[in-house]
Amino acid sequence: SNCDAGLNYFKFGISFLGDAAWQNESQNDLCRLLHEGAAACSFTLGENKACLRYASDIISNAAFDVSLVGHYLYIRSLETLGRFSDGLNHSLGVFEKLGFHFPTQLSPRDKMSTLESTKEAIYSKTFEELTEPRQHMPTLTRNVYKLMDACYISANRIASPILPILACSIINFSLENGLSGESCCAYVLLGVMRMGMGKFNEAPYYTRIVLAVLDSSPTSSTTIRRAR
Repeated sequence: SNCDAGLNYFKFGISFLGDAAWQNESQNDLCRLLHEGAAACSFTLGENKACLRYASDIISNAAFDVSLVGHYLYIRSLETLGRFSDGLNHSLGVFEKLGFHFPTQLSPRDKMSTLESTKEAIYSKTFEELTEPRQHMPTLTRNVYKLMDACYISANRIASPILPILACSIINFSLENGLSGESCCAYVLLGVMRMGMGKFNEAPYYTRIVLAVLDSSPTSSTTIRRAR
């Protein structure tokens, strides 16, 4: 397959450069990209332990601001291996470095207040403003979305108490940076939780938003997961 062939090329490149490439300023970026490719191919082929190894090399050797793809693949591999708590903990550490904060000791009243304020933020924008695709999303923003999606899935699988706050954080990030397929699960959860608060009239609107975004993001990881 293409992934098998690609993985072999990436492995050859990594072997050719050698470990010293991480410390060589002129080769560091190339070494990182080769490891990203090897990690991505390994993940696609179901070789999750190999993916963890390549991703760990990126995390250990590359500057944080260019290591987000490595962190994402590391978390996804942990998720696939069933290590959801490890994936969530790693995600939260990454987000802390990015300046996000997900409080874990909120009272039920505080959580309801956060859900209400997120709903108000959504309704402050028109449907067109919410669903208009961004033509040129910065690489950092795209990588943060991928990390949020990976973090959300791990939190969801273990029913983490931070899930509502995480969902609201993803939505608020999307309101500032534009919606993407990776933000759709957060809208679904918000709708479910708002229905639990008796706000049944909101669910159809969130559904419209999600469907519009998925239709405009056919290659997003959320769309692929929905198809499976």
